Amino acid sequence: MKEKFYICVVNQLNYDVIITGARCAGASLAILLGKLGYKVLLLDRSQFPSNTTSTHIVGEIDIYKELGVFEQLQESGAPSLHRMRIDLDGTFFESDIIVTQRALGLRRTEFDYILLQKAASFSNVTVKQNHKVNKVLKDNEGKTIGVEVKSKNSVSKQYGTIIVGADGRNSTIASQVHSPYIYESEMMRAGIYGYFKDVNPLTHPCVEWYFNQGDIIFCTPTNDDLHTILVMPHPDHYRNMKQNVKATLLNSIMKNKNLRLRLENASLIDGVKGIGPLKMFIRHSFGSGWALVGDAGAWVHPVSGTGMDDAVLSAKELSIAIDLYFKGIKSWEDALHDYQTKRDQIINIQINRALSTLQRADQPLSAEKQAWLKLICTFPSIVYDLGNKGSDVLDFLHFKNQDDLKMLVSLEKRKIIHEMRRNHP
Repeated sequence: MKEKFYICVVNQLNYDVIITGARCAGASLAILLGKLGYKVLLLDRSQFPSNTTSTHIVGEIDIYKELGVFEQLQESGAPSLHRMRIDLDGTFFESDIIVTQRALGLRRTEFDYILLQKAASFSNVTVKQNHKVNKVLKDNEGKTIGVEVKSKNSVSKQYGTIIVGADGRNSTIASQVHSPYIYESEMMRAGIYGYFKDVNPLTHPCVEWYFNQGDIIFCTPTNDDLHTILVMPHPDHYRNMKQNVKATLLNSIMKNKNLRLRLENASLIDGVKGIGPLKMFIRHSFGSGWALVGDAGAWVHPVSGTGMDDAVLSAKELSIAIDLYFKGIKSWEDALHDYQTKRDQIINIQINRALSTLQRADQPLSAEKQAWLKLICTFPSIVYDLGNKGSDVLDFLHFKNQDDLKMLVSLEKRKIIHEMRRNHP
């Protein structure tokens, strides 16, 4: 048996910021700090392009333009999705999406790599792949001052003014700085997904959502002419999932006749990926010399569908806080407190939506309620009346986000009026 030897290197360079984790949160933060002129070291244990367990929806636009990657995302091969299609136990609802101009169902192999390449394009950003952080380094007063990093043939010590953990839900940085939990949920549903080729496409590609006999299914077309199908099985179905994950995925899909027909000639590639039941959480996001971003600081169940965007938006807020600190405009405590407040605003919205959605799905529609729903959708006049009294219906349902919805409806009305004027000058 060969004995392994490692060269120990003490790095004499001092970085402004060391970021551990080079996926969407870490790479985005490196881009933003690179644009501001800071010296950044971006580390990741993986070699890119590589996959990771994740949602696949990108809905934001402005932040990716700011990052300078919008065009690359648009040209990635994932079709732009402008419509939302909801299947409630066999009854369809479909419409244009009004919360964003478009969504993309992009695989992480492409998404993360696009961001990483952009970060590496800055001369003041050093990217090191296949570098795993083993340990957080602290001074005699307990302040975080660097990290010990293991690569293939060496162990090095890297020093920086600020150490950022962007290293995922099981963050080494969060663990070693003993970041406390601000919030933890109960155990949430498992989620499993696979990539399918030769799926019969819809005429107009959509973000597809299925309430499916207690299960929740996402289906989105992605790059390389594939479809991503994510199944979040009802808790009662999890026992079967533990025995055969692939069978659980396929059985859930095949229970839905509309989706089953689309997969008549399809095949699963690259195996099945996913997570078991986990708790959502929010961690305290900063301390002496360190900060957390992305899933390292807060993790929301994939039913929200916004994890990638939330990580990037949080990275933007952290870059602002770090810049204010370095410029002496705010103290570290004040700057990072503001970051945490804004981060929590982003995350708490998604946690509440995830909890609300999962609570609904835990109680599938009865056969009688499904029959009433089909009856409503059978008669065009009833559907018309439903649309005509949409605001009253939402009031009756005690919809909690009325103000947000009214704003969206107002924006949609303006868009429709603009289209009418353009087509009929």
